[in-house]
Amino acid sequence: MRHFLTVFSSVLFLAVLLGPLAAQTDRTVPAQVDRKALDTALELLAARCQAILAADLEVHPLLRRYLETLQELDRAECAVALTPGGDPRAAWSYIHRQIDLLDGQGGVWETYAGRKASLVFSIISSRDQTKQIYRVLVPAGRQPAAGYPLIVYLHGAGAPESMRFAWRGFISPPAAQVVDAQGVAPIIVEPWTRGNAGVGHEGGTDVLDIIKDIGSVFPVDPDRVLLSGHSMGGQGVWMLGLYDPGRWAAIAPLSAAGDLGPLENLTGLPVRAWHGDGDVKVQPGGSIRMIENAKRLGLEAELIIGKGIGHSLPDAVQAEIFGWLLTQVRKRPNPIIFNAVGDYRQRNGITIKSVPETKQWPRFVCSIKDATVDIQSTGATGLDIDLGPAGLGYPNSASVTVKWNGKEVYQGMPKVVSASADQ
Repeated sequence: MRHFLTVFSSVLFLAVLLGPLAAQTDRTVPAQVDRKALDTALELLAARCQAILAADLEVHPLLRRYLETLQELDRAECAVALTPGGDPRAAWSYIHRQIDLLDGQGGVWETYAGRKASLVFSIISSRDQTKQIYRVLVPAGRQPAAGYPLIVYLHGAGAPESMRFAWRGFISPPAAQVVDAQGVAPIIVEPWTRGNAGVGHEGGTDVLDIIKDIGSVFPVDPDRVLLSGHSMGGQGVWMLGLYDPGRWAAIAPLSAAGDLGPLENLTGLPVRAWHGDGDVKVQPGGSIRMIENAKRLGLEAELIIGKGIGHSLPDAVQAEIFGWLLTQVRKRPNPIIFNAVGDYRQRNGITIKSVPETKQWPRFVCSIKDATVDIQSTGATGLDIDLGPAGLGYPNSASVTVKWNGKEVYQGMPKVVSASADQ
């Protein structure tokens, strides 16, 4: 139940983003708010949602999902607000703000289709089956044949109850208006990542679950999935870029300290970092060190230093970073270099499925020459190798030879090849 704290608060961001789109109503919060007052507020919200659905029998399914999610999450938040340490007055206020929003332009799909506001959805975490939330700006413009580009943006640290996240949001108006060269506005998702927990463990799984969920809602171009984030979120960008490099077309960590993961994993993954030279909260030394070390390895990495800027991220910088991200398309490097860390064991269709007990990262280097795939590995006793279009990219009509540590383990048409050390 405690996870719903973050969900309900995120709904508030919608009201803030809409601002004048909400109906203007004087809502004076009562001095005392009890269970009856919250139940009454929830009934009013439910009635407003039902009125929107009844007024248009063909209401957009995403607006329907949002309204249904909103009611469920608000009920859970009210239950939390009535526990010791909760704030029932704040919960009452938030519900009535949401009612005012729905009485204004927040109750029509056109508001969201026009990217004037974010929708809020929840998912079931595949790691621990809790409900987790994310915000999404829907795409706009002609749908590309391969699907829409997707920007995943990770927020910085703030109040653990998500109030700061809810009220301010982290996508600036200029960044929300950025389009690619074809005039397509990308899908932009902001995972909550469990407040200040970041993307370690559960939060990282949440990000992957959200990417899967939004891919079931909109067609997403798998070669244009892009990652950025600020401060704690920038740290998460380094982590997910290093641990899961085959997923992204490019990454952009902003005002981040860096990560101790295997830097060579970034082979073939463009990196653009940004840091203010006046940042005293997260000093720029970490960004400088990461980019310098990446360049020593011959990686595609650059650092932009914001002169006279502290820890805050200027709106124009975020928009510029988003514009750069939208120029990037995922490439398959050759060779493919990957060190597996924790649960992250896959890159570009090659999965390390079993490892011996060791303190070293399992590692492979995959070199591709014409129809021959040559994989050298250490610390791996089994591999799954996807030779097809979704993996190493061979067309279904090709005949491919796979060698692993000098031994031929497969020859034939593209498929997922399972190899073990005792073959």
